[in-house]
Amino acid sequence: GVSVLYYFGLKKDRTRRYRFFSAGSILATALFILGGYSLKIYFENFSNYNVLFGSLGSLIILLVWLYYNSFIILIGFELNASIRRSKNVTKARNRRLYEI
Repeated sequence: GVSVLYYFGLKKDRTRRYRFFSAGSILATALFILGGYSLKIYFENFSNYNVLFGSLGSLIILLVWLYYNSFIILIGFELNASIRRSKNVTKARNRRLYEI
């Protein structure tokens, strides 16, 4: 929290606009919701972790859920990075056209 306040609060140059909603965050949120429901349905109906592993079944379910959520965060970040990279490439092409 402190680093976010430092980055956006104390910075004198305000040329970069902060966007709270981005394509990656919207995609990640949608995948969190859909994935949470799908994992819930899978674990309730099709898996029998508790029968096979006993009390360790809860740990396995937690690890699968954490793995899925971390993968979703990476997908959202990659989408944001791809969009930003394509904007930078477009700006570089336009700059080269004006220089010629």
